[in-house]
Amino acid sequence: MKRIFLLSISALFLSAKAEQGFSIGLKFSPSMSFSRVSPSNFVDANGTSYVYSGDGIKGRFGVGVIMDYMIGDNYGISTGLNFLLNGSGYQISKTTAGATQSEANSYSIQYVQIPFLLKLQTSEVVDNFSFYAKMGAGLDYMVGARVRGEKKVQLLGSQEVIETTEYINNFHSSLIFSLGTEYKWKGDMILLLGVTYSRGITDVDNQNKNIESKKSNFDMSNDFISLDLGVKF
Repeated sequence: MKRIFLLSISALFLSAKAEQGFSIGLKFSPSMSFSRVSPSNFVDANGTSYVYSGDGIKGRFGVGVIMDYMIGDNYGISTGLNFLLNGSGYQISKTTAGATQSEANSYSIQYVQIPFLLKLQTSEVVDNFSFYAKMGAGLDYMVGARVRGEKKVQLLGSQEVIETTEYINNFHSSLIFSLGTEYKWKGDMILLLGVTYSRGITDVDNQNKNIESKKSNFDMSNDFISLDLGVKF
């Protein structure tokens, strides 16, 4: 999979350089990832109570290729190919007849992402600086995952042990909002600094494998806020 990722990056570079109006670059994005869960409380037909909550904020990161095509002077399309380490996880407390069983499921998920974004950019404001806003969606494909730091997991309320990649849905989609600034440095080289908020809109949890969450129709989405550092050519 890493080889495919590198080959895809090379193909993006070559295609961008072959077309006028394209700029291409690289970015590194340290991030803070957290999860939204619903419902927060659930009681089944047997009177067993389930309480769900997020598993806090986790430090993650992303790296990838940026490819911008400016259709006009101040607007265009931004896409690329990103490798993301994402995910936070959830905590569950299960209470039956006064006895409570708790478990924290910390997620670390590797995704390859293709973003599709509208880019709005100001003209040069002062001394080679301009500002931009991006908005759109991203499609993520899972290429690896760990739950509680392990590649295999035993489900709460079950003796079954499965691969963590079975525990999580292969595809995840998100809404993406980004603000930042670009600085023309030398020749065609542009430095960028930005902040991105990614809000997950599809369920991460695979309820066909996660028996406990299937009972309560539990959903979990991944969000993150990242600092984007990059260079374009």
